[in-house]
This record gives sequence, structure tokens and C-alpha cells, in this order.
Amino acid sequence: MTVNAYFSVGSTLVLLLSALSRKHQTTIQLAAYEPHVMMMIDVMRSAGAQITLRYDHTIIVSPSSLVSEVSGRVIADYIVSGTLAVIGALASRDFIDIHEARIPDLTAFLHVIDRM
Repeated sequence: MTVNAYFSVGSTLVLLLSALSRKHQTTIQLAAYEPHVMMMIDVMRSAGAQITLRYDHTIIVSPSSLVSEVSGRVIADYIVSGTLAVIGALASRDFIDIHEARIPDLTAFLHVIDRM
């Protein structure tokens, strides 16, 4: 059986959130390190989570006590923003508005779209 392993932002975020309720240490291997994952980790740490990052894309979540409320902001996923831009461009007659997208994260994508 062949297993194709790859980084997944969504899976990494789900595993991080799930690990917070565990009573034992959780090790996530082949974790995605995109900016929005790192920002989520910062929010979780501000709530008291003990999260260790390794250079080999391993995240270790140790059991810890969390505060009941925390506030933070996680940037938009550039892949989702790009996908919505394409869908909007195909469905729109005049223009589209995509709110909260980070244009610096989309410069290469927008350059190719402009050339098309």
C-alpha cells in the first residue's frame, strides 16, 4: 500500500484544536506551518496552551490549563481567497469584492490573472 503524505492546513488546525482537550501529550508530524497556522498557534498560546514547534514540521501540544476566553485574529487563507476570486471572476459581470483577503499574499496569483 502506498501512502502519500503531504502538509494540510485544515488537518493541522483540526488536530491542534483537538489536542487542547487531551490529557496526554499530542505530537503532530508533517504539520503545516503556513502563516495562518502560526497565528492560530499564537492565539492558542495566549490562552495558555503549551505548544512546541520543531524545524521538521512537528508540533507538540502538552496538556495545560486554558483560560476560558481568548481573543485573537487569524489571517485569511490565501488559497481560499484565490479560489473565491476565480469563482467571482467567472460569475460576475462587472467586478467582485473579496473582503479580508491579504493582497500581498496573492501578488503572484494576481499577476498571472492579469496576464490572462
